[in-house]
Amino acid sequence: PSFLKPGQKYYNYDGTAFTDSNGKVVGTAYNYFQYVSIRTKTNYTAAELNRYIKNELPADSVMQGMGEALIKNEEKYNLNAMFMLAFAAHESANGTSKKAKELKNIYSLDLRDINPSTYVYKSVEENLTAASETILTRYLNKDGAYPNGALIGNKSHGINVKFASDPYWGEGIARHMNQ
Repeated sequence: PSFLKPGQKYYNYDGTAFTDSNGKVVGTAYNYFQYVSIRTKTNYTAAELNRYIKNELPADSVMQGMGEALIKNEEKYNLNAMFMLAFAAHESANGTSKKAKELKNIYSLDLRDINPSTYVYKSVEENLTAASETILTRYLNKDGAYPNGALIGNKSHGINVKFASDPYWGEGIARHMNQ
């Protein structure tokens, strides 16, 4: 944001208000990708997503070549392809985690921090479908288990309220989207 000056130290405790070293609020800014609706369509093509995956994710990532599946998924479920890419990258260490490689579970579906279950998928595309259906039915449906808004959000609103125990989960996904 323009109110932040190069070379100055700032502090941010809530993700939006920035203070100087004296504790004075110098401005407020919101992380665009954390608060934009995940129902918006991406402007990227499958080829552009594949190029990003190839250039930015490790060569051994199980996410290699997912661009077409992400765009088809966006068309079918009305969930932003870039969000679904960032969500998977965040949850699976860019497609290289043990659960990503062994379980093809790049979205951490039904995996808990305590006593993880073993939800195995035949492919990352099958997991993409399952994740999309889970988001739609549990998180975006007003009658679902956790309807807190169609955005990534934080612990006060959005998917982050109930999806992840990590209070900075939404910021992490937004960081991947910003890349």
